[in-house]
Amino acid sequence: MINREDFQYMWRGKAIRALPKAEEKLLRPIKKVKKTKKTGRALVLIHGFSSSPAMYRALIPKLKHYDALFCPVLPGHGENLAAFMSTDHEAWREGIHNYVEPIIKDYPTVEVLGLSLGGLLSLELAQSLPIQRLYLLAPALKLTFNVPLAKTLAHVLHGCGMKTIKNKGGNLHMHEHDELTYKKLPIRTIIELFSMIQSHDFAVPSCKTDLFLGVHDEVVHSEKVAKYFEKAANCNIHWLDRSAHAIPLDGDIDTIAGYINDYKVS
Repeated sequence: MINREDFQYMWRGKAIRALPKAEEKLLRPIKKVKKTKKTGRALVLIHGFSSSPAMYRALIPKLKHYDALFCPVLPGHGENLAAFMSTDHEAWREGIHNYVEPIIKDYPTVEVLGLSLGGLLSLELAQSLPIQRLYLLAPALKLTFNVPLAKTLAHVLHGCGMKTIKNKGGNLHMHEHDELTYKKLPIRTIIELFSMIQSHDFAVPSCKTDLFLGVHDEVVHSEKVAKYFEKAANCNIHWLDRSAHAIPLDGDIDTIAGYINDYKVS
């Protein structure tokens, strides 16, 4: 069940406004189907940590050529703080795999777009399912801080009885949009995110891949992430001068949509 009081709009770590009742629907899954199964082209969009389908509210209207658009809510996300506190990285992995697998069976062409944590999940999907194309937005392969050290600190704080910390979300370069996210982050769930990053077994995707990196990203270490893909012939790296971490809400939305819309299925 959604608890609006657990969410707020943020920009550069500051609370901008509360979530009104009329916008609660932004937290819910998105499913837009124009064409019947078996003949269409589908895109699955996967949001990031502490986020929701609201992250794609500005990008989706700009996308063309798709017969179906799907944006699920990862387990524990988009509901309430208690649900977020009780989820784990294996639930994220299993949940997204079980969500995408039937879509693969129903549509001959399936592409996947993922942001941050969603980028990691997208990479893992491409290792086990026949994805035609990947769009990776700041995949959380490397963060701007020492993950093992941060994880140790999180364990210490949790062991001392500390349950949550204030969210510093809204890492945006421009200010046309704000990020809708949880007000607080459960320390236990932060540990799950770190465990997910540490346990991720990176492999260069075999499918065509577009990697989008924000020049002003303060969450993901863009330069280190780029090195994972720089020698991959099937990967195009796009540097976004007007974007930080919340790329689908930042200053390069039209550029990203343009690259996606230019791709023609052979």
